[in-house]
Amino acid sequence: MAADTMDVIHLLVVDDEKRVLNALSRVFHDRRYKVCTAMSGESALSIIKQDFKPDVIISDMKMPQMTGEEFLINARKLLPSVPCIMLSGFSNTEAIINVLNHTNAYAYVHKPWEEQDLKLKVNHAASEYFLKQKLARQNKELKELTFLLEKKVNERTQELETLNRHLEQYSRELDDSYTNAVNMLAYFVDVHFPQLQGHSHHVASVAKGFAQYLGMPDNEVKDIETAGLLHDIGLMSVPELLGQSDSTQINPDILEKTQEHPIIGESIVSGMPVLQHVGEMIRSHHENYDGSGYPDGLKAEQIPFGARIIYLANYFDSLIHGYPQERSLEKIHALEHMAEYSGSKLDPELFVMFDRFIRLPQKAAEIPGGHFITTMHTRDLDEGMILYKSVYAKNGMLLLKKERMLTEKIIQAIINMESIEQVQYTLYVYTASITSITSAK
Repeated sequence: MAADTMDVIHLLVVDDEKRVLNALSRVFHDRRYKVCTAMSGESALSIIKQDFKPDVIISDMKMPQMTGEEFLINARKLLPSVPCIMLSGFSNTEAIINVLNHTNAYAYVHKPWEEQDLKLKVNHAASEYFLKQKLARQNKELKELTFLLEKKVNERTQELETLNRHLEQYSRELDDSYTNAVNMLAYFVDVHFPQLQGHSHHVASVAKGFAQYLGMPDNEVKDIETAGLLHDIGLMSVPELLGQSDSTQINPDILEKTQEHPIIGESIVSGMPVLQHVGEMIRSHHENYDGSGYPDGLKAEQIPFGARIIYLANYFDSLIHGYPQERSLEKIHALEHMAEYSGSKLDPELFVMFDRFIRLPQKAAEIPGGHFITTMHTRDLDEGMILYKSVYAKNGMLLLKKERMLTEKIIQAIINMESIEQVQYTLYVYTASITSITSAK
């Protein structure tokens, strides 16, 4: 509110002379003012304490019993923000200044007053008071709004944090279920095809490591690892291969039939939307770079990038584990053999990087985040080591989750499981970060 916009000004006038009160009432006999009068300081304080709250106070300085100065000091305690105008016939300037300073009065008007000057001072005093009141209300409203907003933000933040925790838990559970399902499918291939025992896991491990070496995003690395585990799932549709332990004795007609397994493998996983890209890689993992592969005769860049990675890992593992040839090759000899097909079967540029990756020291394979991983057998494990990859039994059952810290009890349990299953596990554990190794030097 502001006085110059015709807002009503509540005016309390205090003087011990009736004629002065009447005169002031006439001056402010206007709809812009609502005037209340009192003939003493005590009476004025009583009015204030009841129900009249003035916007401006006009008080005479010299009054009996309670002086104007004393009244304004007491009024200030009740209404600290209301402006007060002193009215007096004194001509002692020094005394007037002392009273103004002592009472913190807004202005001083000398008797007899000039009507327009008095009105102007009252209107200015009221305008400032109304403005201060408005600002005070706005500040209060702003504080209340800020408090409500902060409360709402805090409540929303807590809701989001709770939701995120639930989503993270659900994601972990979903990821575990997904991983267990994929490993179970891979286990079926191992069980039914003795000649491929461990092949799918080897291919998945090499393909995943190579994809990480190339700096591919985590989601693409995961799809490539899954495709590596399931790339031969389509062989389940070739019953003639079931139980065969020697691939060199398989009828050529049956081998020709196996060329349909990439298509069948894609169809097996196509029912799961999350495995769509995995299915594409499975279908194309036997496509040659020069277009002479199967089942679609894709060439060069037509072949999905992930499928080219699976091809390299599959070819490499087949060579070093003696499938389908009669003897296995050392890693270096396997790479030399593969080099002969660079540009024909294999993507030449990708093979150069694959060759570098395989030749990396296996005890210090770098992974994103500046860490190294080490492959170990159970006899080499120590307490305090942390798993980089989860450990699964032959039947696909999860034994240990990744990021698990090894204890003596856990290590012994793994050794016991090896004895039961008649296998030897290869575990991937974190070692020192690049930073710590560099600083150690």
